[in-house]
Amino acid sequence: MSMIFCALGVLAVAHALPGSSGANLTNASYVLPQSDPNPAQRAVEIAAARAGYLYGPSLIGNNSFFPTGTLGSQRVAADIAVFTANASYITKSIEEESGPVEQVVTAVSNFIQETDDQWKLSNPGGVAPGAFTNYTQNLFFSMERLSVGPFSTRRLHPSKDALPFVVDNTAVEEITGQSLEQLHASGRLFFADHSYQAKYTLQPGRFAAACSAYFYIDPRSGDFLPLAIRTNVGNDLIYTPLDTKDDWLLAKMMFNNNDYFFGQIFHLANSHAVAEIVYLSALRTLSTRHPVRAFLDRVMYQAFAIRPVGSQILFNPGGYFDQGSAVDHNAVLSFVGHFYPSLAGLFQQNYFSTSLKTRGLVDCPYGPPLKHFAFAEDAGPIVASIRKFVTTYVSSYYPALSLLTGDEEVQAWIKEANTAAQVLDFPSAPLDHTSTLIDILTQVAYLTGVNHHVLNSNAPSELSGTLPFHPSAFYQPIPTAKGVENLVSFLPDLNQSMKQVTLTLRFNRPTLPEEHGELVDMFSASSFLAGQPQGVQQAKDVFRAEMEALGAKVESKGFDDRGLSQGMPFVWKVLDPRRIPFFLQSPIRQCRSLSPFQKPNLPKMPFREKVKKAFGKSHDDASESSSDLSHVQSKASTKKSKKPKVEYPDNVYKPGEIPESKYKGPYDKQHQQKLHAFSFANAFQGRRKSVQSLYSPMGSRIPSRVGSFISRRSFGTRSRQQSRVEDTLMEDTEADDTVENVGMSRQQTREEVPAIPIGDGQSRTKSRKDDMKKTVETDNVSTNNDRVNKFEQPAPNYRNGMDELSPIETLTNGDTRHIRSGSFGQPFSADDLVHAMTNSTLKPSVVKA
Repeated sequence: MSMIFCALGVLAVAHALPGSSGANLTNASYVLPQSDPNPAQRAVEIAAARAGYLYGPSLIGNNSFFPTGTLGSQRVAADIAVFTANASYITKSIEEESGPVEQVVTAVSNFIQETDDQWKLSNPGGVAPGAFTNYTQNLFFSMERLSVGPFSTRRLHPSKDALPFVVDNTAVEEITGQSLEQLHASGRLFFADHSYQAKYTLQPGRFAAACSAYFYIDPRSGDFLPLAIRTNVGNDLIYTPLDTKDDWLLAKMMFNNNDYFFGQIFHLANSHAVAEIVYLSALRTLSTRHPVRAFLDRVMYQAFAIRPVGSQILFNPGGYFDQGSAVDHNAVLSFVGHFYPSLAGLFQQNYFSTSLKTRGLVDCPYGPPLKHFAFAEDAGPIVASIRKFVTTYVSSYYPALSLLTGDEEVQAWIKEANTAAQVLDFPSAPLDHTSTLIDILTQVAYLTGVNHHVLNSNAPSELSGTLPFHPSAFYQPIPTAKGVENLVSFLPDLNQSMKQVTLTLRFNRPTLPEEHGELVDMFSASSFLAGQPQGVQQAKDVFRAEMEALGAKVESKGFDDRGLSQGMPFVWKVLDPRRIPFFLQSPIRQCRSLSPFQKPNLPKMPFREKVKKAFGKSHDDASESSSDLSHVQSKASTKKSKKPKVEYPDNVYKPGEIPESKYKGPYDKQHQQKLHAFSFANAFQGRRKSVQSLYSPMGSRIPSRVGSFISRRSFGTRSRQQSRVEDTLMEDTEADDTVENVGMSRQQTREEVPAIPIGDGQSRTKSRKDDMKKTVETDNVSTNNDRVNKFEQPAPNYRNGMDELSPIETLTNGDTRHIRSGSFGQPFSADDLVHAMTNSTLKPSVVKA
């Protein structure tokens, strides 16, 4: 069920994508438009960008626009090409490790215990310590809402929020020491609601609830704990910690299933859709010389590869999502259409601090503070460091407010975002405070470098997507009564478990130090720093040092003497700035083959097939699921037959290799300018009209070539009946001298025109009825099977009032210049043809006469 969005891709820091600043300003300073010495060139650049980057339809549900147009399509194709080209790294790792994992699995219960250390290549960071030992604890379940899934829970306001559902107070008081109303009134009650998922269509043989849950701050211990879970399906059961162990554990797993779906699709509608539309509006309004554009180019690296990939192989009918999830891909579209305009797509409402305060998770005036909040503790310092760098960056270019208010490009960007781009809840135009610009840039960097990776990238494989506590589907109907005794029957079998695990691993980002694409490197690229003010250079050093220190702190996390880490019975290390990427997708390794000015190799096969090949399945889906060890071992020992690799000589063009043009010459700027300056209007203006001519295309009165010998050869499939007098076509005499008709078909008419003398003094009319006097009958050419092939039948040839011409019956190697005299030369021999075709496949340096 995990999303494939940002698991695979690469970082080539030096490579400048279409329209990026790096390709244009490697050794030059960024400059505001009012200080640019060449404003005309800048205006031309922006005009071209507005024509080339267009707002296209949204992908994956009704969210933000997606780039289209010439430049937009080029940018998307470049991102996808690099993304798919490097998908093989993680796929290969998964394939190598899937076999050994399957061999040690004998039952679903053993799946948990035996696979922790099996994914060393695919998941080198491992599963979060405590995930396989403490997952049954209530504190484990509740603290996931404050770490791996921090966006679905809110505190209920004592006066503004009514109680969503009622729980028996006898049970509530036994669990908490207070009534439900008392918890609510004191601001200790929290709520997470996934009841909307009840309307989603379940796939055959799979099941899910639509849970709502209460959490509370315990009045005695101060711990954040679960209180009750409501299924909202079937008999609408309400579970509490007082239920049997299996019933309560199943209820928590049902909620996790709903919350995992929420987190993965929410990150699509929030991180991707929001950051991308803000960036797209900037591509249309900001010059590559603009410092704000340079900042966005850096943090939005390869941003446009994810949604096309997701729409083609993940959320398509029968795609990866449908293969493992309880609900089908239509649920994703429905979720995005509902949550993007109401919550996920709101720009300012999702500022890091604003979101937490709005939901009552930090600085709450109507309830006690949370004793531990891992997400805020780890993400807060990162966001603060990003904001510190952005403040220096903005101040370096806008030391005076007048520079900001007088910046036509950045003001146009803000207006564009609020109008054509339709960015929701974006700061309004005009932009009259530098602090607002700092907020915008900080939020974009937060979405790409922090928000995204809390829910995606390494997070699913480390904790939020681990089995058995977070199944993507259940395989027994949701109970209509309590008293479950066997949880294993609800869980995925070996085959489905492997699908879920390998899919979550495809998001993962193995640590490869040579990439330089981690969050710690967000502002360290030389292409970004070239020409930047000294203050920006220093701010980069400070940011990097702070990220290194935070990374060391995260790495040192462990259990205290109470068996807790940040108040949780598991160790959460997802937000290590030295491990997570600084941009929206998870790169696999550096693409070293691309230079700053080199175009990427775009896919040579259809996009859908290219991606399917790159993301090849890691195990045999056709195999029957079984927990029988002997069956698993026999399957693992069976090697798949591989297609032999074809070796081509060096002097032969390979499949997909395009020969260099024979007519490639030096670039002549003056000649190109003349070509661009040409117009038909100017060319024909004042043109002296010629006298009536029998041979001019505009003045000819002679018959059309449709019936000529050469024309008939080019349309050999026409039957004689189609070319007879019933299809009479006449030229329009009134439009012959009209310039606008150049290159256009003549009008059809059945009028006859005066006779025209031909050669020997004879005359004929323009009518095709008198033209077609003779036809040459030819025999049908048969194949080896004696089947008539109409495409090989020679066409009749004739010329009115002239000698008949015999049809060419065979391809020859002779001189056809004397075609009328019948000198056709000698037919090509078999050796001649072989020699000619062989030479056509050889490179020029080795072609021999």
